[in-house]
Amino acid sequence: MRILLLVIYYPPDPDPTGQLMHQVASALVRRGHEITVVTTPADDPRNGGGLGRESRDGVRVIRVPALFKRRKGSLGSRGLTYGSFSLLAGVLPRLGLGRPDVVLATNGGFATGLSAWFAGVGRAPAVFS
Repeated sequence: MRILLLVIYYPPDPDPTGQLMHQVASALVRRGHEITVVTTPADDPRNGGGLGRESRDGVRVIRVPALFKRRKGSLGSRGLTYGSFSLLAGVLPRLGLGRPDVVLATNGGFATGLSAWFAGVGRAPAVFS
């Protein structure tokens, strides 16, 4: 099964949500699924996790730009962060990926729902956590 995971934080970022999603994605790869994660660059790209594509434990990782500071700031700037991630996460991966069988989106909200719809082109089931 081809699974697309949309998550704003992913290793090497130390955020617990990203760490958990990496464990889930790695376990699914070991069971024979094809997993693609769309995320943002790590806070410290020197540890790995800059823009572009990489592989971690068999998981294909695509990092899209984060247009605003992600962790701190006003409610408005965090809203712009999540909104811009959702737009880019939904549109950019479509340029080089086939249609997934299912889209899993974390860090919910309306904008993430739209990105899941765009990423799956409205045909793949979407799961929100």
